[in-house]
Order: sequence, then C-alpha cells, then structure tokens
Amino acid sequence: EGRHFVMRSLVPGVEPELSVFMSYEEPEIKLIRRIWSNAAEIPWDTLEGMSDWSTLSTASRLKDYEREMFSVAGANTIIKGERERYEESMQWVNRHFVFLDMSGSEQYPNAGRGGVDEIASVLTRLQEERGMKVGSVSMDYAGLICRRQMAAMHVSPDQMRHHLGPMGDRIRQEIAIKFKLTAWVMHQMASDQGKKTATTPLSHLDAAEAHNFAENMALCACLGVVDKRTGCQLLNWSKVRYRKQWEHAPAVLKLDGQFCRFNDVSERYRPDTVTHTFIDPTTAQAFQGHERDDGPIGTPVGIAPLGAEP
Repeated sequence: EGRHFVMRSLVPGVEPELSVFMSYEEPEIKLIRRIWSNAAEIPWDTLEGMSDWSTLSTASRLKDYEREMFSVAGANTIIKGERERYEESMQWVNRHFVFLDMSGSEQYPNAGRGGVDEIASVLTRLQEERGMKVGSVSMDYAGLICRRQMAAMHVSPDQMRHHLGPMGDRIRQEIAIKFKLTAWVMHQMASDQGKKTATTPLSHLDAAEAHNFAENMALCACLGVVDKRTGCQLLNWSKVRYRKQWEHAPAVLKLDGQFCRFNDVSERYRPDTVTHTFIDPTTAQAFQGHERDDGPIGTPVGIAPLGAEP
C-alpha cells in the first residue's frame, strides 16, 4: 500500500497520503525488519543478522538469488543490489508508511488500551504531526483491541461478543467515514475452523467470539488452513457488498517467509476437492481428465472426470 500511495502522489494535484499499520499483538522490534524485508525485497534472515552495511549486496556484487529473481531473459537490465533497494525503499517507506506499536511493549507500555476512541485520537495526532492525510489504516487484530480495552475498564471477558460484534460499525463510522480512509481490521477465526481441510473456503460467519463480527463491513476475506504438502492457503472473499460476489473467486496464496509476503499462486495451483489439497493444472489433467470449454463440470471446477465424454 505504501507503494500505491507513492504512485498516487506522483499524479499532479494528488496530495500524498499515509498508510498506517497498528500492531496490537507484536511489538515494533519484532516486526520492523520483516517490514523492511518486504519493502526492499531482501531476505528476512539477511536483515535479521545484519551487523553493518557491508553484509548487503550491491549492483556490482550481486548474490545468486538476485540474479535469478530479478534477471529478465533477453533484456539488458541493470539489477540493483540489496543496498540500492534498501536505500530506494527508504524514500517511500519513511514518507508514506507508519508502524504504530500498540502491543503494550516496554517501549510503549500504555498503548493499545483505548479501543476505537484511542485509534481515532492517534490518527488525528498523526495527521497533525506529519501534515499528511491518512489514506489507509490496518489494525491487527480486533479481538486484542477489544480484550485490552475491556481489561482496562474491568469488564468481564464473558462480555467479549457484545464488544466485538458492533466493532465493525464503530470503525466504519468513527474511523473510515470520519477520516475518509480505507480501514482494514484483522481478526481470528473460531478455533474449530483450524480443523477444516485446506481447500475449504472459510467464512466471516465463523469469526472467533462473534458470528456478527463482519456484519457492518463492506467486504471480508478469510485466509484458510495451510496445506501441509504445498504450503498453499485459500483466500476466500466471503463477503463483497458493492460488487457481484461471483466476480471474486477464491485465490490461492503461498507465504514466502524470506520476503515476508503472500504470493498469488492461483495460476500454479488449484484446490482439489477430492484429495483436499492443492495440485497443479497438469497433475489435475493427468489424474482427472481434460479441460472442457462448455463450463465447469466434475471435480475440481472445469475438469472432466476420467471416462467423461468431451
């Protein structure tokens, strides 16, 4: 998103905006190098063990993964090294991205207890200090936001659903509408959802603690169980308010731990409802038949079972 705001800021007449990430679970010291790994496309373990600049590659001293990852066949391309990519990403990360440690860490022990009111107050102060509008805010995660506030107010944990259920509407009114921004709220699924197969699309109706958690949200995406064989996960858009639901087919994602990001691998893998795992299209054809041009038949979608007439 930071890159998105950078590109928007280059358009004449468009004011630069901030992308804010509020972490209620993990402290800044634990996540900050992961953020830079994603932004600069440098392996996380390289940054984690970095002692000085000399450990980073340069354009004149590339590492093997860079030649493989950034080279373009047949193109005379100059590949930037880790140091160049790091320095380049500093220009937009420092200007457009803000990480807020709300985890109650040693550095910020009193942060993260005030719920939605605190979020609104923090965003107001941030806009004033930076002189920029907040265009997007992500909160990780809803259950902890409620739990911390309830503890500070000495509210019984049994009341969680009564605080979590209306939270979406409060964020819509007091954050998204008030600040004219896009608000992303992360939450966890109910514990029994972890027993589902990897190819089962999960739904916001099975959110932990409150089935109505996403009732007032415009859209909701649910990340499924990890497939132990391939590492793939199904991202199911279980709620889309302003568009046709069938236009948002589930995507197959795979976590790249080295660069701390999810990659869309929908072209490489498809969910197989027979084996309840993810398989590549070639394997699907070999085991289950051939592609049909007249619509989805068989299992998985679009594959004709063995013995079926074309």
